[in-house]
Amino acid sequence: MILLNCIIKWLALYVYRQTYLKFRQTKIVICIKFYIITVSTN
Repeated sequence: MILLNCIIKWLALYVYRQTYLKFRQTKIVICIKFYIITVSTN
């Protein structure tokens, strides 16, 4: 039972980290695109 809890916690943490990293990468890409658009219009 304790082992199962550990596995569930580990999986939840792994999924959370994967989602967070993808979200962070997307945010960086959006920032870069926005920056390029801002620079090219000036």
